[in-house]
Amino acid sequence: MRFTLRRVLKVLALLLVSTLLIALNMSTAPFQTLLTTPAPLTYREPRNLLLSTLSAEDGLSLSGWWLPHAAWDVTSNASQTLLRNKCQLDAIHNIYQTVALPTMHFQPNSIVTLRVKVDVTAQFKIHPDQVIGMLTVDCAGRSVQTSELTLRGRVPFHQVQGVMELNIRHSRWPYCLVMVTLGCHQASGFITFANPILTAQDSRHLGYFARELCPAVPTTDEIDESRALVTVQHQAIPASSTALVGLATQLSMDRLQMLTMLRTQWSGPLNVAVFLPEPQANAGWRTKFVTKHLNALPSKHGITHATLAFPASKAAAQVYPINALRNLALSQVASDWILYLDADFVPSSGLSAVVQQALLHLPSDIDATRVAFVVPAFESRASDRASADLPASKTHLEALVRSRAVAQFRRRESPLSHAATDYHKYFQASAPLYEVTYQDKFEPYVVVKRHAQMALYPEAFTGYGLNKIAYTMTLAAQGYRFFVLTQAWCLHLPHMETRHAQAFLHDVSARVANRHQRFRLVAGLQHAYKLHDCNGSTTIL
Repeated sequence: MRFTLRRVLKVLALLLVSTLLIALNMSTAPFQTLLTTPAPLTYREPRNLLLSTLSAEDGLSLSGWWLPHAAWDVTSNASQTLLRNKCQLDAIHNIYQTVALPTMHFQPNSIVTLRVKVDVTAQFKIHPDQVIGMLTVDCAGRSVQTSELTLRGRVPFHQVQGVMELNIRHSRWPYCLVMVTLGCHQASGFITFANPILTAQDSRHLGYFARELCPAVPTTDEIDESRALVTVQHQAIPASSTALVGLATQLSMDRLQMLTMLRTQWSGPLNVAVFLPEPQANAGWRTKFVTKHLNALPSKHGITHATLAFPASKAAAQVYPINALRNLALSQVASDWILYLDADFVPSSGLSAVVQQALLHLPSDIDATRVAFVVPAFESRASDRASADLPASKTHLEALVRSRAVAQFRRRESPLSHAATDYHKYFQASAPLYEVTYQDKFEPYVVVKRHAQMALYPEAFTGYGLNKIAYTMTLAAQGYRFFVLTQAWCLHLPHMETRHAQAFLHDVSARVANRHQRFRLVAGLQHAYKLHDCNGSTTIL
C-alpha cells in the first residue's frame, strides 16, 4: 500500500510539473513574439505626444500649439509648460495642437486609449458651467469622436487636474488626426493650463509613437457628395477678351443689391456665382427673381457671366458652400488675370492698368503663374453703405484713414489676417509693388494669373471660418510669391452680419470642427507638395 501510494504521488508530481511547463510556455509565447518581432512604431513607456512650442509662423506645419487669433502666453522650461490667457464674456479663446497618429500600426484587434491630463487653474468673476478642453480624433473627416473637460459650479476659483479619454481601434484610414483643444468662453477672468500631456497606449501597455505625415500617405479630405451644387448658366453680356483683369465674386440671393454698388465701381468683366437656397426643382420663383435682378443692373456694364447655383438636396441647403461658389465664379473668367472679391467689397478704379505696370516691374526670374498680387483691404466705418465715402485716389484713401472714416480691414477682430500686407509700407511706397512674406492666417484679396493649374479654394470649407485663409495657405504651398500693389485697394462696405457668422462665432463645437478642417488641409498640403523632411524615420512629437 505504501509502495503504491509513493508511485501515485510521483505520477501526480510529474503531471503537475508538465502542466506548469506547458502553462509557462503558453504564457511566455506572446512576450517572446514581442521581443523578437516588435510591433512597428511602439515603445514600452507611454510618452507625451504634445510639443511645448508654438507652431511655425508660416502655418504649413502640424507641430506645436496653434493660435487662431487670441494671443496666449506660452512659457516652457525643463520642468513645466504653462498656457495662460484672459477670458472674456463675448469671446472664445482656444489654443490647439494636433498629432498625426498612425492607426495602421496599431496591434490587430487592440483598443488604444488616448488620454489627456492637464492641471487647470481658473480665476473667474463670471462664468457658467463651461467646456474648457476637448480631445477630438478625426479620421479623414468621416469618423470623429470627442471627449470634453468641463468646469462645473459657479465658484470664483478652480484648481483641478483634468482628464479626457477616448478609445480607438485599428482604422481603415492610415492616419487619424488627434486634436487637443484648451481654452475658455463666456467667462470673465484668467485661466492657466499647466503641463498638458497626451499619451496613446493599448491594453497591453504599449505606447505609440506619432509620425510626421509622409508623402507616401495621402490625407486629403473627401468632399461630401450630398453637398454638391447644381448649376445653371446665365450669360448677360458676351465676355470681353481685351480686359487684362476680370473680377469674380459670389453671394446669396438675399444680397443681390450689393452688385449694384459693385457694378458702379467696376467697369471690367464681372463674373458672379449666386446661391439659391433651394433645390432647383423647387426654386422657380427664386430663379425668376434672380434673373430679373441680374438683367436690371446698369446696361452699360451689366454682368459678363452669372452662374446660378442650387443645392443638390434640402439638407445641403443648410450649408453655405462659400468656397465652391468662389471656384464657380473663377471658372467663368476669360481674362488673363483674375481678381476675386467678396460682394461686400468694391475695388479701386484702373486696376488693369495697375497690374500691367506691376508686371513690368516684376523680377525677371519670376514665373508669373506663381505670383499673387495683393490688393490691400480696407473697411468703411460708416453706419451704412449709402453713407460710405468711396476714395477716389490713394491720396484720398490716406486722408480717410487719417480721419478714421476708413481703417485696415478687420484690424480689431483679426489683426493677423492682413498684417503681412504692411500698411505702413504701403502708404510710404513709391514703387509700383513690393514683396511680402507669407504668414500664417494671412488672407488678402489677390490678383492671380488664369491657367489650368492655378490654385483653387478648398471646397471642404463651407459657411464661416478659415475659408479664405485656406486659399492663401494653398497659394503658399504651391510656391506663390506675394507682391503688394501700391496703387490699388479694395474697400469693405458695412452690412448686417450673416446668420452663418453669428452662429459660428458663438458655437464652440463648430469652431473646433473648423480647426480640424484646417489641420487636415495642412496635412494634405504637406502630402501634395512634400513640404517637410520625411526620410521614413519615426518622429516623437
